[in-house]
Amino acid sequence: AGVQTDWARVLGEVEDSATVKEEKLERALLGQPVSERTRATVLAQFANQTFSTGPVGALKAGAPAPSAMDREAAGMAGLLLGSPEFQRR
Repeated sequence: AGVQTDWARVLGEVEDSATVKEEKLERALLGQPVSERTRATVLAQFANQTFSTGPVGALKAGAPAPSAMDREAAGMAGLLLGSPEFQRR
């Protein structure tokens, strides 16, 4: 609780494309491309709007709500950090 990541700083200028955002996260978090299966899983979850709607856990009183990009990036990052490619490292 209380951990915040400045995804705009990590990702820089991000186009609206989920694919571009996911590729930038691969490079930033893993330093290498993931398998097509992992990429497809991450993008499928994004397409199902798993990360772009609804609250993201309990927010601290007075804390700003995370932006849609923050939620999307955090969700994609979580899947990438749980991926077989990251776990093998």
